[in-house]
Amino acid sequence: MKNNKKVVLALSAILIAAAIFVVSEKMSSVRPPEHRTRFFPTLEERHINAITVNDGNGILIRLNKRGDGDWTVDGGDTAFYSADSGLVQIALEKIVTLKKGEPVSVNPEKQAAFEVGDTGKSYVKVYKDKGETAGVLLVGKNGPDWNSNYARLAGSDTVYLIPGGLRQSLFFGIDRWKKKEEAVTPDSGADNNEAM
Repeated sequence: MKNNKKVVLALSAILIAAAIFVVSEKMSSVRPPEHRTRFFPTLEERHINAITVNDGNGILIRLNKRGDGDWTVDGGDTAFYSADSGLVQIALEKIVTLKKGEPVSVNPEKQAAFEVGDTGKSYVKVYKDKGETAGVLLVGKNGPDWNSNYARLAGSDTVYLIPGGLRQSLFFGIDRWKKKEEAVTPDSGADNNEAM
């Protein structure tokens, strides 16, 4: 009888150990939900009312959503222009769906090497309803394949390598953003943009 108890206890211990192993393996392979891998996980296109893009070379562009839903672009001069709706849509989709990927570094001392330090000049600043800042994404140098960039959210130490040519989607001059050469009158949404 004592041997039967020992066998039952040994089999129970083996089964429990196997169950713990299987559960731990499954848990380690579970990915976080898709929205948690995004740079702006709770942000939706409809919530964005302004975007500031600074390419680090003296070009600062501000996109502003007007009350009628159309967008204007301001390149720092006194005029506002109608923005190309197709380019604005690409920018909105890129910002909302931009994923973090695997971290490249969490060491603040290495941020300058990736050109995403706090003194980094290239950034995208996103504004939500009521002029609240949704976040600032510091965009660094190109990755090894030239279709990727190093990026870091302001306030975070984690640097990511993001694919998909972010610079090609957002970092260009006012002439490319303009729909036409017509000036428009800014509305109250235009004052939500300020430099980083």
